[in-house]
Amino acid sequence: MIIAPPLVMTTSDIDTMMDRAVQSLDEAYAAVKEAGLMVAG
Repeated sequence: MIIAPPLVMTTSDIDTMMDRAVQSLDEAYAAVKEAGLMVAG
């Protein structure tokens, strides 16, 4: 994941960016777990 925010951001922009990052990571985790690729040591 690459995050390259502009030099000037509002609090709302930061919240939106973080919400999208969290959603993306949650979706990736679910896909990896569903595919059986999550192996506990």
